[in-house]
Amino acid sequence: MIYQYGYKKNKGEKMIQYNAYDQDNIPRVWGRGNNDKQAIQQCELALKEYLNKRPWYKNKTYKIKKH
Repeated sequence: MIYQYGYKKNKGEKMIQYNAYDQDNIPRVWGRGNNDKQAIQQCELALKEYLNKRPWYKNKTYKIKKH
């Protein structure tokens, strides 16, 4: 077992990654997990932390897409 970002992962098993893109189609944050639900939750959490540090970006829209 390999531990990556707090999740157990078997050797050779791929992690799923989601990115949050802003309105200019620039990826700002990402999240990884063993399944889609975990990856989306990690991406949403990363986006919240990103916006707390940079409040001037809160007026932009973001889309979460699979990488």
